[in-house]
Amino acid sequence: MSEKKAFERKVEGQLEEWEAELDKMKAKAKQSSGEAEIKSKEKARDLEHRIEEGRRKLDALKQAGADGWQNVEKEIKSSWKDFKTNF
Repeated sequence: MSEKKAFERKVEGQLEEWEAELDKMKAKAKQSSGEAEIKSKEKARDLEHRIEEGRRKLDALKQAGADGWQNVEKEIKSSWKDFKTNF
């Protein structure tokens, strides 16, 4: 398996984990009320946007050629670092 293909699979796995976390957040928001519900919904919306961004970057990664995919890899890793800092 090529390095690019291995990274694609890693990204897909990470997105699946985030989607599972999103489901948990949505369930928690439904069980909450007031300020806690608002905060849970805001976090869920933020995560949804990050997942969408991740899907777009994954598509860019899949379309990138042998020379350009590493630039997309850097962008994705930067996004992951930002995600870990904010969640």
